[in-house]
This record gives sequence, structure tokens and C-alpha cells, in this order.
Amino acid sequence: MANSGDDSDPAVDAGDTKLPPPPPKNDAKYMFLKFVNQKDEATYLKVLRKAPISKAFEKYYHSNHIQFGINRFLFQGNRIHPNCSQTPIDLGIQDRDQIDVTGEVNGGAPLN
Repeated sequence: MANSGDDSDPAVDAGDTKLPPPPPKNDAKYMFLKFVNQKDEATYLKVLRKAPISKAFEKYYHSNHIQFGINRFLFQGNRIHPNCSQTPIDLGIQDRDQIDVTGEVNGGAPLN
């Protein structure tokens, strides 16, 4: 399901969080990414292959009504900075790949 509002970013379309994306189309311009949070809830986003990955992160926050910057994004166990200007292609991300979303953890000092 595409986001049809005037404030939508042409680089990313939000998908329905409950339904998988449509079958592959071998689209040279777009790719689908699956974002999975710690509750195993999936959000599917349609992303321009040549747009910065940060655009997809912004859309993830917007489509899930989450404050920007409170999550960490991981691809194959490696963190992707939320302001990363690299494209999915630059990062080795392919169509239908999964990006794991975790909560930010601060601290680590012992309690006395």
C-alpha cells in the first residue's frame, strides 16, 4: 500500500506493516526492504535504489509513529548510522533484504 499524501517522499513509499510486499518485479529503480523490530513486527518499504538509506529510516519512523533517533538499524549484524548518505546498493543491500531495528541502549555503569 503506497503512501499517497502530499508530504510523501518520492524516494520511499510506506508499505502495510502486516502484509508482505507484492511479488518481485525486477524493478531497476526501486527495491523493497523489510524492517523487523524486536517484537518480530515487520514494516515493508519501497525504496529508490539510488536514494540515501537515511530516507528509508526517516520513513520507517514516520510510518510507525516513532520519534526520530530512538532506534538502531542493523544489516547483517552491522549498524547503519541513521544519517548515512550511502545508498542501499553502496551498503550491499539487495531487494527484499531485512534490516533489523533495535532500541537504543544507553548507560552501562554499575549500580551502587
